[in-house]
Amino acid sequence: MTLKYKRYKFGKVKPAIEEKMIELRKQGFRLRFIAKKFGVSEGTVSYHTNKHYNLMVKEYAKRKVETKEGRLKEREYMKNYIKERYNTDSDFRKRQLEMVTNGFKEKREERKKKGLCASCGVKLKNKRFFACEKCRNKLRDKARKRKDK
Repeated sequence: MTLKYKRYKFGKVKPAIEEKMIELRKQGFRLRFIAKKFGVSEGTVSYHTNKHYNLMVKEYAKRKVETKEGRLKEREYMKNYIKERYNTDSDFRKRQLEMVTNGFKEKREERKKKGLCASCGVKLKNKRFFACEKCRNKLRDKARKRKDK
């Protein structure tokens, strides 16, 4: 039996098509066959024909939203904690500054080896420079402003 593949062009599966899917599944047809017949994915057919799968997908989506919100709250808490500690603890401030400066140095060295601009990461046309033309111009402008002061 040859089957023409047609793509389902609508956003949601209509109830009439869902009923046909369920009927074909009860008759013992495979998910792949039903999916090709209606032009949808196998996951869509499984979602509409299997109640247990449907509930499982909804539970997963709910958990994903809950964990995302939890992560956002945790991130916000950590930002506030670091900001508060940075302003009150001088040793913590020194360690943070060392971490940042060493991290930037390592990143610049890696970029230089790869032939990328040290500050923005754009691929360099001329490898004898460490920065692209835009970044070099910014550095020149900064140097000129320092001299003028």
